[in-house]
Amino acid sequence: MFLNIIKKHINLISIFAFEKKIHHKYRLNKHIIFRYFT
Repeated sequence: MFLNIIKKHINLISIFAFEKKIHHKYRLNKHIIFRYFT
């Protein structure tokens, strides 16, 4: 039971980190595209 909760928590953290990484990448690409077109 307790181990299951920890596992769920780790999954949540890893998903959050993954989304944050993708979001950062998207922002970076947006910035590059913006500079490219101006």
